[in-house]
Amino acid sequence: MDIKKLMGLVTSPAWQTFEEYLEEDKDMTIKRVMNSSDDKEIAKAQGRFALAEQVLNIRTLLINKNG
Repeated sequence: MDIKKLMGLVTSPAWQTFEEYLEEDKDMTIKRVMNSSDDKEIAKAQGRFALAEQVLNIRTLLINKNG
């Protein structure tokens, strides 16, 4: 993967909007887990939360790698 392409993405103004979306999605996911008793639904929500965390960390990882 070309890091320059990713840097262009994470430094664009649209990234802030995407981060806000992911943070809201994480909050909804937490609520979903808290209100669910279905193991499959909880596992799905945990995976969704973990993926959002990974995506949110991309910017930090790229900046640390290049900085």
